[in-house]
Amino acid sequence: MKHSLFAVFATLVFSLSVGNTLRAQTNLDLKNELYAGYGVGSVPQIGVSLGFILGNALGNAIANGIIMKFGGTGVTYTEEIKGTNAISLGYNRYPTKRWSVGLQGVFERVDNRLEFSNGNVGISRVDVWTGMVRTDFRWINKPGFKFYSGAAIGGSSFNYYDVDDPSNNDKSFELAFAATPLGLRFGKNIGVFVEAGIGWDGLIKAGVSGRF
Repeated sequence: MKHSLFAVFATLVFSLSVGNTLRAQTNLDLKNELYAGYGVGSVPQIGVSLGFILGNALGNAIANGIIMKFGGTGVTYTEEIKGTNAISLGYNRYPTKRWSVGLQGVFERVDNRLEFSNGNVGISRVDVWTGMVRTDFRWINKPGFKFYSGAAIGGSSFNYYDVDDPSNNDKSFELAFAATPLGLRFGKNIGVFVEAGIGWDGLIKAGVSGRF
């Protein structure tokens, strides 16, 4: 899923940026920007993973305590947590050459697979859909290099369900945010970027962007 999203988005970014290059505009004159990013260590990823680990350990301990109280044999389990990490798509508008405002969408999936000693297997999943308003300020704003900081705020939908039984599900909504003290972008109309911060789009995020 993440590879197909990046392929489509990168093609769109390339097409828009090449068109503007042919019109001989400079990077600092362009008012719009599209970007796609991939982040690791997001707040949802860390929070959901810890919730799975602690919840499963407590639930299994309680279940084993009840089973063994009545003479049964408890079970052990192995746990595997994996996911997509944070996939983000966004749009920026530049009211001035150094300042931008825009919208950012983020998707992340976390899977928790439990394999019990009695042979049972269960997979729980959380899909996190996030929308945020974002603003950035560029401290260094050269055509081929930018150093910037940013912040974003919005909302997030957490969808919990069992893979083998989607009817067993739950939803919650939470405030979402991202703080990016360090952002670096290299390139003119088409560029690559790397960001460090904390929030719903990851501790470390990298991606591609195009201005038009």
